[in-house]
Amino acid sequence: MNKINDTCFQAEILVVDDIAANLKLLSDILRAHHFKVHGTLSGQLALQALNRLKPDIILLDIKMPGMDGYEVCHAIKANPAWQGIPVIFISALDEPHDKVKAFASGGVDYINKPFQEAEVLARVKTHITLFRTSRALEESHALLEHKVMQRTAELKASERRLKQALKMASLGNWEMDLKTGKLSWSDEIVDIFGFGKNTFNVSFEGFIDSVHPEDQEKVKQAYQEAVAEKKSCDIVHRIIRKDNYETRFVHEHADPIDNAQNDSTYFFGTVQDITNLVKAEQSSDLYQKKFHHALIQTIESVAATLEKRDPYTAGHQKRVADLSTAIATEMGMDAHMIEGVRLGSSIHDIGKVHIPAEILNRPGKLAEVEFEIIKSHAQNGFEILKEVEFPWPVAQMIHQHHERLDGSGYPEGLKADEIILEARIIAVADVVEAMASHRPYRAAKGIELALAEVEKGAGSIFDPQVVEACLRLFRENRYQLTTHF
Repeated sequence: MNKINDTCFQAEILVVDDIAANLKLLSDILRAHHFKVHGTLSGQLALQALNRLKPDIILLDIKMPGMDGYEVCHAIKANPAWQGIPVIFISALDEPHDKVKAFASGGVDYINKPFQEAEVLARVKTHITLFRTSRALEESHALLEHKVMQRTAELKASERRLKQALKMASLGNWEMDLKTGKLSWSDEIVDIFGFGKNTFNVSFEGFIDSVHPEDQEKVKQAYQEAVAEKKSCDIVHRIIRKDNYETRFVHEHADPIDNAQNDSTYFFGTVQDITNLVKAEQSSDLYQKKFHHALIQTIESVAATLEKRDPYTAGHQKRVADLSTAIATEMGMDAHMIEGVRLGSSIHDIGKVHIPAEILNRPGKLAEVEFEIIKSHAQNGFEILKEVEFPWPVAQMIHQHHERLDGSGYPEGLKADEIILEARIIAVADVVEAMASHRPYRAAKGIELALAEVEKGAGSIFDPQVVEACLRLFRENRYQLTTHF
């Protein structure tokens, strides 16, 4: 183990074992790799130590006098200040029900005694990395949320001030006699356009001369059509003030005024300087784009972390995201929903961070209790993201991507339209990618068998429209699953 990698994993670890020799052996191994280790000989002492320590991870024996490891873990997870600390059980107990009980009490991993040094170090470093990544993401989200709330409050306050200013502002007005062509302006318009009162050319040509060159044709056409057809005119355009050459935005509205014979004899118009309002809207749009970009980067960071944890299925979530996006596009969904499908599918297995790596990557058929642990990832993922305010139903996509139309799926046994469309798309893409790709417990079955499987389940298990779009992609559009390294 080189020093650079060890330095990267410098962290505090609390080791709990009632046998002093075991405690010393484990502590010496960890200290040799630059971890700061605190050891205690009982569960009660461990809980007391947590009042003054902030470890990155806890290694916990099960069989101890007084409080056993299960009770200690329950107490840790019941305390809001400690519940986020990952707990790895290290025990000689090796029955399946012992492991299930350990995970049920809140443990994130289980190592059997006698342990191997390399295994202990690998698992400790993996869970420290996940713990720090999760904590960093939580802090990042909290910071983003605070900034959004702060910026929203500022924008609302600015909007209130702006509305009040517009309300208080005098509105410039003008009149034009259609018979004589005579034009008259109020003093407010002279001020808006930045003319000296005695030098302002009160004419349509004088007005057009003050309009921004890029807007002049648009303004001319709008007014000429309004006069010719004797209809209202409503337009926003730019002007260039004559006193300081500043570009301003104005909103103009004009209506034909009829005489007693219902003949339109003149136009009456108003001019309002709306520069501050336009700039406020532009600033808000820019901030929203930046926040949206930061949100997408956060999601992609989570997806990348998950892929690194499970080398046997590396690229699975990315391939499912690519296929889900292609299916949504083939179905004609709008761009906003397609982006939601892409981002939701890219982290659809986020709940697997709570599944022990030995279960995820073990070759061969899983025991029933192990499969139940695997199935918990949909609920785990929902719990992780349910409080995060996305512009798409990301938590529901993750929660429902193993539901099936006939109610045979999990975790809720939802049926038909109870399952959101995005989750039905991910379900098909997930099955196709999983069957077509290699797994630790079996060889790849190939794309044709994968397509046959979803085709057979169309209408009963899978959404028929989703399946139809998926089949078209592969059989007509020659779509291929991407390769990611």
